[in-house]
Amino acid sequence: MKLDLLKKAGTVSMAWRRAALECLSKLRKIQYSFPGAVLGEHEKKILWNNRRSWLGHDKWIVQLLKATDWKNEAHVKEISDLLRDTESARMPCWETMCTSSCQKSTLTEPENALQLLSLRGGIPRGYAVKCLERASEREIEFYLPLLVHHLRCEGVVEAPLWEFLVEKALGRAEFRIHLYWALTLASEDRDNKRMYDGRKDSLIAIVTQKLGIDEAYVILNGLELVSICEKLKQYKEAATKQLNQLTQVHLPFNPHIIAKAFQTNKITIKDSATAPLVIPVDIESQQPNSTLRFMFKNEDLRKDQLVMNLIQLANIILNKHNLPTLLTYEILPTASDSGMLQMVDHASTLYDITKNSRTIWNYFIQKNLTHMQPLELHKTFTNSVAVYSVMSYILDVGDRHLENIMVTHSAQFFHIDYGFILGEEPFWKNAVSSKAPVRITDTMREALIVALGESAFEQFIEICCEIFALLRSHHSLFLNMIAHLHSAKPPIQFPFSFEKVQQDLVERFKLNYTDEEAKKLFKL
Repeated sequence: MKLDLLKKAGTVSMAWRRAALECLSKLRKIQYSFPGAVLGEHEKKILWNNRRSWLGHDKWIVQLLKATDWKNEAHVKEISDLLRDTESARMPCWETMCTSSCQKSTLTEPENALQLLSLRGGIPRGYAVKCLERASEREIEFYLPLLVHHLRCEGVVEAPLWEFLVEKALGRAEFRIHLYWALTLASEDRDNKRMYDGRKDSLIAIVTQKLGIDEAYVILNGLELVSICEKLKQYKEAATKQLNQLTQVHLPFNPHIIAKAFQTNKITIKDSATAPLVIPVDIESQQPNSTLRFMFKNEDLRKDQLVMNLIQLANIILNKHNLPTLLTYEILPTASDSGMLQMVDHASTLYDITKNSRTIWNYFIQKNLTHMQPLELHKTFTNSVAVYSVMSYILDVGDRHLENIMVTHSAQFFHIDYGFILGEEPFWKNAVSSKAPVRITDTMREALIVALGESAFEQFIEICCEIFALLRSHHSLFLNMIAHLHSAKPPIQFPFSFEKVQQDLVERFKLNYTDEEAKKLFKL
């Protein structure tokens, strides 16, 4: 039934009014459908019957594209004409019962368009790519694992997503290097290995043709570095010699940094289950004697990368609203069982701070003795703890202890090691995921209130609430990105079903409540 008929039916009698309101209520809920949700036949029919009503209302257009029968040529033609229609009158949002986040445009936000990339066919994929074109280059980079995964859904001739990625790759060195590694990782999927290997070869060929052979070698030199790192433990002498010969290498995890030399005499092995290598590097910089350290780990870093990409995307959202952002570090899975990450220098774990300095403020004093700015340090610490507290709550980060929570000398608070998320805990822990929105230790609380008293903690909670309310309005971004946990090939080790994860995220984002109700519940 069409919208106008439903509304007219509501005027016939009380019984018809109740029936019409129930139908309209069910219809309105469709635009809140989660990414990956399968529409029922009745929902598809009512969306299609009202197709022209959705013009200029992006959330409805997305659902309409999901409801379209792409095997029906008449439907395909009509949708194609509909998306090109810029002249027909648009119905007002109150008549189409739009969400408050309606863009009043046929094109939707990039984060909402991601779900359409699982559809096959040029029209929905072309629409999704047009929406992605509205995103910044940095945003696209953080979507990259998901975008590369969805390349399997398009052909060779009509490939709007691949063409979009190539265009971005030609414009930015960091993007093309990360694209190459995302393709390398995806090529481990046996069912699609030939396609992904072909895309890799094509990328190198296009870069060589358009930008020159030197730019292609920038990618391939990084490949050589990873190959050497993989051999360092087993063939230490030969691999060390090869590493000493590598110069002017763009580091794959952070390609704008160029390694001048690797300090092979200072490579160490960390005392942990997978014994990761810590490799110091001399880098090109305006500052003399600049170095950094990176870690090469023989474990799957895709969950860590997913969390860091979400944190980076959250930073973009928060920055637009002048809210605090987070310190981040680079993570690059080079295979499904290995990867690299940049280590944060001038930082200590809470364990070491408690052991060596007793309190966080003693640590700040020791590290900032000659240029102590207490209020600035307190503000930095408060803001970074607030953002990380909200992100840790939303993502239900597990296995938290004093050795994977860190603070820099300049008071930036951050977490490391995201192997357990969304309710996971190590098997040796009989832990239950916390429902408390803000989880902080006594040491952290003391650092929050030591300068300004209890009012500082109340201010901290208010900052948390403001951050939560903003990120809650972008819940579809989290759901779209987290869906990759279950769709990734090769599979990512994860114990829970997507349905359970969705249900938990609905509870954590408090999506069944109004904005004000959700904010009050978050405070409790």
